[in-house]
Amino acid sequence: MEATNVLSVVFVLDNSGSMIEMKDEPRQGLNMFYKTQQEAGDFLSTLIFFNSRVIFKHKNLNGKDVPLLSETDYIPEGMTALYDAIGEGIEYQKSQKLENVIFVILTDGEENASLKYNKKDIKEMIQTMEKDHEWIFMYLGANQDSFKVAGDIGVSISANYDYTPEGCQRVMRSISDNVSRCISNKFPSDTFKFDLPSEQVITDSNILLPPPTFTLTK
Repeated sequence: MEATNVLSVVFVLDNSGSMIEMKDEPRQGLNMFYKTQQEAGDFLSTLIFFNSRVIFKHKNLNGKDVPLLSETDYIPEGMTALYDAIGEGIEYQKSQKLENVIFVILTDGEENASLKYNKKDIKEMIQTMEKDHEWIFMYLGANQDSFKVAGDIGVSISANYDYTPEGCQRVMRSISDNVSRCISNKFPSDTFKFDLPSEQVITDSNILLPPPTFTLTK
């Protein structure tokens, strides 16, 4: 597998104390995510957990070799060093000179613990990587206005999800399906289309609104 050509998937997952209400869904969702990508084709995987600190679970591991997470691998605790996780993830991938990168961020809360990077730093880094290197960034959030938060840090693809185990499961399944399309080359390399779920509900009729379609053209 040529590291310079294969798709590199960076997954940045919130591991702060508030995520404990998700129960096992984040861990199970990640395991499902990796199984789906392994079936789709070759890729490199970098997995980053963050709470009060940033933890690289693995770095650019061959997708076929990504281990499934056990219950002891994902134990939510601490605060939310979101900016540090994003910043360290970007800096590491840059050091590896990887150009074909999808960078997924999933969190249930906003930044409150970073020491190394601030909002301005992260926005500049993301915009540079999107413009000059054509990286794709996605921000998935609960308990917040994800579209505003994503915009504030320069991410153009974002979606809200319900702060429930079921909501987490739905958004993980959706992002997994979309990334696997890229890995299996079902989408042209210059245009990626992501369908992310809407968690809004029309209360009068109790009908889910159709999921929004996000299209990113490089």
